[in-house]
Amino acid sequence: MERRVDYDGIAGSYDRRYRENDYSGIERALLAFLGAPRACALEAGCGTGHWLAVLDAAGHTVCGIDAWRGMLAQARTSAPRAALLHARAERLPLRDASVGRVFCVNAFHHFDDKPAFVAEARRMLRPGGGLFVLGLDPHTGLDRWWIYDAFAPVLAIDRRRYPPTPWIRATLKEAGFARTATGSAP
Repeated sequence: MERRVDYDGIAGSYDRRYRENDYSGIERALLAFLGAPRACALEAGCGTGHWLAVLDAAGHTVCGIDAWRGMLAQARTSAPRAALLHARAERLPLRDASVGRVFCVNAFHHFDDKPAFVAEARRMLRPGGGLFVLGLDPHTGLDRWWIYDAFAPVLAIDRRRYPPTPWIRATLKEAGFARTATGSAP
């Protein structure tokens, strides 16, 4: 059994990663996915609210959910205009057809019941809405991460934690998403 990270315990220092690394490719991908500001965009697993703040600054109405109260406390500071809810991704507490876009950035592998999250996202999306799942796929050998070189066992652990991209696409299709696509970070 693998240990779970205590995100409440690291919430105060979590955003250091955004100061020390370049995430501009993720920002560009999110902004392209969202397009022009529209109905609320929901981030599942919003953590400290970093991406909510970025999207709010670009004119989007954003809301976020997270299972960790400490992360949400940081998000209230990072993204004060975002609607924030303490919830699990598998049971999203929003009405049917209430959001224009749903996204998760490096969070999908944490969701206990991934198909339930996908079904919940589909339920909440307005007609023409979309779901964006961004994360590693250590199964392909294309995603390089320094930690895999420094600590060889981590790759095997990540292959258990992260679902392969074809499985994610199949799960989206099973939930009724008409188009699925895969891309690589720039």
